[in-house]
Amino acid sequence: MKQIILFFETKVQTPEPWGIYHLCCMLILVACAVLLVAFGKRLRAEPRLVRRLTIGTGIFLIAIEALKQVFYGLHTGANGIYWDYPWWVFPLQMCSTPMYACLALLFFRAGRIQRALCTYLGTFGMVGGITVMLLPSTVFTDLLFVNIHTMVWHILLVCLGILQWVGGTAGQKVSDLAGCAAVFLFFAGIAAALDCALPHLAEEGFNMFYLSPYIPISMSEIVAGFWESVPYPVYLLTYAAGFIGVSAAIFFPVRAIRSTVLRTEAERKTEKHPA
Repeated sequence: MKQIILFFETKVQTPEPWGIYHLCCMLILVACAVLLVAFGKRLRAEPRLVRRLTIGTGIFLIAIEALKQVFYGLHTGANGIYWDYPWWVFPLQMCSTPMYACLALLFFRAGRIQRALCTYLGTFGMVGGITVMLLPSTVFTDLLFVNIHTMVWHILLVCLGILQWVGGTAGQKVSDLAGCAAVFLFFAGIAAALDCALPHLAEEGFNMFYLSPYIPISMSEIVAGFWESVPYPVYLLTYAAGFIGVSAAIFFPVRAIRSTVLRTEAERKTEKHPA
C-alpha cells in the first residue's frame, strides 16, 4: 500500500499553460470534439446510445474522483500510513457537478427533468470544462496524478456537453434553459448552505463553488475585491446571474447551430426522397 501511495505522489515539473502537455491535451480534446460532431447524425438516431455514453462517462468520472479523494486523504509518514483529509478537495465544486448530473439520469427517463440535466451538461458543465482547458494555470501542480486527472476530467466535461448537443438530448426551448439553471441553483444552494453551516472547515479551505462567506476568492483579484466590498447576498445573486448569463451565451448560439444543421439534414433528405 505504501508503494502505491508513493506512486500516486510522484512529482513532476509543473506543466506550463500552453506548454507541450497542455497542447497535447488540447489536441485530444479537439479530436474528440471532431469525432462527436462527425457521428452526430448517428447519435441522434440512437438516443439510448447517447444516454448510455453519458451515464457511462459519469460513472467513470465518479470512479476517478473517488481515487483522487483517497489519494489526497492517504499519506505516508514515519509511523506508517495515516489519513488526513484536506477539505478543500471535497467534490462539490462547479466542475464536480456533471458527474452527479450523469448519475441522476439513471433515475429519470425522457421528460423535463432529463432535458434539464442534459442541458445542464451542455451549458454549465461545458462552461467549467472550457474555462479550465483554456486557463489551466490554477489547476496544474507538481503532482503527476493530479495533472492527468484534471485534464482527463475537463476534457470529458467538454465532450459530455458536445454529446448532449450533437446527440439531441439538450433542450431547445427557453424553458429548458430555465430548467438547467434550476439544476445549477440546486447545486449552488447546497454548496452555499454547506459553506455557511461549516465555518470551522473554512480554515482548511472548504469553499464549495467559491461561495463561502469566510474565504475570499484567491483565483481572481477582481472577484476577490468584489467579494470583500459587497454584502454576501449581493455576491450570491451576482455569482448566480453571472453563471446563468454565461451559460445562456452558450445555449442560444449552439441551439441556433443545431437547428440549422437539422434543417439542412431535413432538406437533403427531402431532395433525395421527394414526396
